[in-house]
Order: sequence, then structure tokens, then C-alpha cells
Amino acid sequence: VEVQKRKVRQVPLKRGSRGDAVRTLQLMLGHRGFDPGTPDGIYGRKTVRAVKAFQKSRKPPLKADGIAGTRTFNALFS
Repeated sequence: VEVQKRKVRQVPLKRGSRGDAVRTLQLMLGHRGFDPGTPDGIYGRKTVRAVKAFQKSRKPPLKADGIAGTRTFNALFS
């Protein structure tokens, strides 16, 4: 997870992103009750929707843009 956090600090995850960091994000979203679809490492439509729902659920809400940058990733793993 720490390796993925470092990667996200450099390049936020967004629609079209692929790889282990995306799969980790998808697994954690699912664990938190936000369905990103099958954890396949591809940041698609369902992952965007799950990230937006997670961002809106925070108190105070994060910017609900569907992009998993540092703030979103840190909140998800806190």
C-alpha cells in the first residue's frame, strides 16, 4: 500500500489508469462499501462512480471529481 501511495502522490489515478495501484484502490473501495466492480486494475466507469460516492461521503466532503489523488487515497486508507 505504501508503494501505491507514493505513486499516487506523483500521478493521481483517474479514468484510463491501470495497474496495481488501481487494483488496490478498487479493493479498498469495495471493502469500504463502495462498489467499483471487479477489482481488475482498470480505472473505468464503475471505479469513477465509486470514487465520487466515497468523496461525497466524507465529512467534510472531498472534491467529488472521481480522481483518486493524494487526499482521496489518504482518506480511503485512514
